[in-house]
Amino acid sequence: MNTFRVIRSVLPLTIILFFSFTSFGQVIPDSVLRKKVNEIQDPLERLLTLEPQIYQYNTSRWKDFRLPGGNLYGFQPENVEKAFPELVSYQNHNYRAGKNLTKTAVIKTVDTESLIPILVASVKQLQNELEKMRMELQLLKKETTMVRSD
Repeated sequence: MNTFRVIRSVLPLTIILFFSFTSFGQVIPDSVLRKKVNEIQDPLERLLTLEPQIYQYNTSRWKDFRLPGGNLYGFQPENVEKAFPELVSYQNHNYRAGKNLTKTAVIKTVDTESLIPILVASVKQLQNELEKMRMELQLLKKETTMVRSD
């Protein structure tokens, strides 16, 4: 019963504090936070060099790494590094190499989330090319119709 009274008296205060901190927080626009904002150059050409793969980690050999099991979708970091070097980083993993012996392995990882803007830029590039082809096709149809009518 006492616990209920404490919760009942503390809850309104908690709610008030939560909303006072969140409602008076400063909103900083992206235009202030970001600099050197540019379009992605040759997104489709670079994206087409990537080789998507289904793979599994060797979890039985590298138990200490706590790698996920099952089928995973992704890219070889070396392949991504050629087209998008900024998306590849290094991650340290400590593992036991014997009794009282720990080693560190350095593993390349791919920031696949950052591929999303590249994918969107590629789709937009394809859409622009498709629109140009549609316009050319319409023009050719008109020219063909005009030649036939003569």
